[in-house]
Amino acid sequence: MSKAKAKFVCQDCGYVSTGYLGLCPHCGAWESFSEVSMGSAGPKSKAAAGGDGAVVLSNVPQENTIRLKTGIAEL
Repeated sequence: MSKAKAKFVCQDCGYVSTGYLGLCPHCGAWESFSEVSMGSAGPKSKAAAGGDGAVVLSNVPQENTIRLKTGIAEL
């Protein structure tokens, strides 16, 4: 289970920090930060989220690339 993330937001200008700051570096306000829970980090990919992460080949853009002959049949 991943740990919940917390951010600190300046109530005057909306500046976001990962830790509490007494002075906002953006607007210069003192003691204006409040903690906001951002929820858990969540899954890193569609596959981790329960989807298969599959992409339809017709949706993949084609690129003209130079191919190199390796002499290896599998490639």
